[in-house]
Amino acid sequence: MARFTCPYCYEVYDKSKVKYYCTKCTRSTANPGKEPVKCLCKELIITRLCPVCMIDHSGVRNGTNEIPKDAFETPNFNFSIMGMSSSGKTNYITVMLNELMHSTGNWFAMNDQTNDTRDLQKLNYSEMRQGRVPPGTLRGDPIPQIWKIKNLLQKGSGFFSRNHVPTYTFTIYDGAGEDHLDPRMIRYIRSSEAFIIVLDPLMLEGARNYVDPGAIDASLGSHVDIDANANTIVERLSSTLLEIKGLKAGTKLNMPIAVVLTKFDTVINHPAFANAMVRNKSLRIENGKVREEEFEQIHNEIEHWLKEIGEQSFINSLNGSFATFDKKGNIKERHYNFFAVSSYGQTPDMAGSVTAKLDPHRVLDPILWLFKKKKFID
Repeated sequence: MARFTCPYCYEVYDKSKVKYYCTKCTRSTANPGKEPVKCLCKELIITRLCPVCMIDHSGVRNGTNEIPKDAFETPNFNFSIMGMSSSGKTNYITVMLNELMHSTGNWFAMNDQTNDTRDLQKLNYSEMRQGRVPPGTLRGDPIPQIWKIKNLLQKGSGFFSRNHVPTYTFTIYDGAGEDHLDPRMIRYIRSSEAFIIVLDPLMLEGARNYVDPGAIDASLGSHVDIDANANTIVERLSSTLLEIKGLKAGTKLNMPIAVVLTKFDTVINHPAFANAMVRNKSLRIENGKVREEEFEQIHNEIEHWLKEIGEQSFINSLNGSFATFDKKGNIKERHYNFFAVSSYGQTPDMAGSVTAKLDPHRVLDPILWLFKKKKFID
């Protein structure tokens, strides 16, 4: 029987274990092997519940965590978005999702799968459109954002027949920076096939030496400990991933890792970026295809900038965790790629406000890179 991962608690089990719950008479039944399911009261049952988290913490049946039909029937692309507090992760997720839905022409059809997903995205994007920064994510119980996406320009192959449009479900937990210690987040990370690591470039000492102090205060905030430099963050995240994945210390992680420098607007005018492709607002997309060469050029440009500002040790930390070398010490295989994005296109002031409309910069690059690695796009 096919295995299924619950998008709420991330427990993995056979699909036959999913419970069907009748909202009319409150009966539940196991999966009979096919849908639709009819209850003994003659009512069609359309509510699927996880057998693990269908009971909430108070022991009462939880009827809100319904498993959407598409999440149950289509492949799920499990990837984690990790970042420290004040890295701009919530802003990035919000704008990236909006761009996927509205700025990819006739390429993608994307829809939210739950009311909570729709409401959270609508709330955060509304705040950003009004020039306000959404409140920082609190520790505790992050809302799973469950999405369905179709690639309208790719023919069915592999899992998908010729009569079906390639479709994936993916779930995003926007937890606080410390929530990776939560049991549910641990299961979420353990099931992930790829990662987006979000970092504020101003956590890099070399970048802070170049940027105006006012921009640093507006970006990081006075409560952020800048002594926790990016090298420390990379090592901390790498150790966390190895521990959660059950791997020995020093093991190289051979899955795609998108290293995303947010708030690119704060450093874009550095001389190293004078004629760089990364200054262009968006990735070139031609007939639903993206070029691997452009991803590589963006990576090289950001790496060049990091060397220029004296951050070779940051590169070394990433290579130590996410790259393999040949006997001559040359990189044999690199599992990470650098990206630079800006959710607002400008730096918020000290009050957390921006004065102009949203003007996102290359926010789709990391997710499209992961989609290409997954062969969901050409």
